[in-house]
Amino acid sequence: MKKLITVLPAAVLLSACATTLDAPQHDPEERPGDTDADAAIVADDRPRYEGPELTLIFGQPGVLMKTNSSSALTGFYDIDGNRRAETEITDEAKRLTVNGDEINLDNQKILKETDSRLWLRLTDSDGERHLLVVPR
Repeated sequence: MKKLITVLPAAVLLSACATTLDAPQHDPEERPGDTDADAAIVADDRPRYEGPELTLIFGQPGVLMKTNSSSALTGFYDIDGNRRAETEITDEAKRLTVNGDEINLDNQKILKETDSRLWLRLTDSDGERHLLVVPR
């Protein structure tokens, strides 16, 4: 009886460890539901900036977009002049300014790339996410 009591907890612990080790490993930048959310994001090809406190979508009333392909600059501006997001995307660096404040970026992930668009998720030093869909 004493052997059964000792063996039973050991078997339960081993089965729990095996289950944990067999679980799929996730990219540390991925969050639960990212795959579904990413599919919805890349289905919409409207140029835009979406951040924690500001969303500017080109084509919506009052939102302008300015691009300069020679310098890789793209800006989204609310016509009232108070809200803006500007970005410079090159192979070497990504720069993002929102309402005049430089955002410190920690990570970047290309969600999709086509001949005409780039979908880019940027994560700042506070862990907040920013989405850019910019013309190429």
